[in-house]
Amino acid sequence: NPERADAWTGTLDATRPSPRCAQRNYLFFNNPAIEGSEDCLYLNIYVPVMDVLKNRCIQTETVMAGIHWGGFLAGGSDAGYLGPNYFMNRGVILVTFNYRLGIFGRNEFPSMAFVLGFLSTLDNAAPGNFGLKDQVMALKWIKQNIGSYGGNPEKITIFGQSAGAASVHFHLVSKASNGKHFYNYVMQKIVLKTYEGGG
Repeated sequence: NPERADAWTGTLDATRPSPRCAQRNYLFFNNPAIEGSEDCLYLNIYVPVMDVLKNRCIQTETVMAGIHWGGFLAGGSDAGYLGPNYFMNRGVILVTFNYRLGIFGRNEFPSMAFVLGFLSTLDNAAPGNFGLKDQVMALKWIKQNIGSYGGNPEKITIFGQSAGAASVHFHLVSKASNGKHFYNYVMQKIVLKTYEGGG
């Protein structure tokens, strides 16, 4: 299960993007290299500068929490997937986060498609759904801490497309997250589908 980060003293340099979770880079189709890191459970918070200065204490800003797409096999929370520009011009706080993925493509190793993020042995050795548990922890963190960034914890909307939309749907039916960490949702392009066998 994901764990909270240890506390630190001093100033944390959060100006550079964190690594994506381990995945194959399909830019090189003949031999897709594994890139990213297992130390990848970070989030990005994009705040309109003037709004955070004015509203830090009154917590009136709408918050959008984006779940990235990529078939549960690739992607990340960086600006290449979920950039802040559209939201910053509309006075919205955007939060994006990584979650563990499967690093082996379905076509190459069908039985190993979701090893890191979703493997389950149906016992305590690998109870499974780590990727979704990562998302739940991120949503909890956002709700508990977004007020420090000028966001309203009562105005959190989760959104995603493709695998991100499927994740949103999973959160709507999950006892671990439904109604506890968000109040609105947006799903684009796909809701639920069986990934093995289509349709």
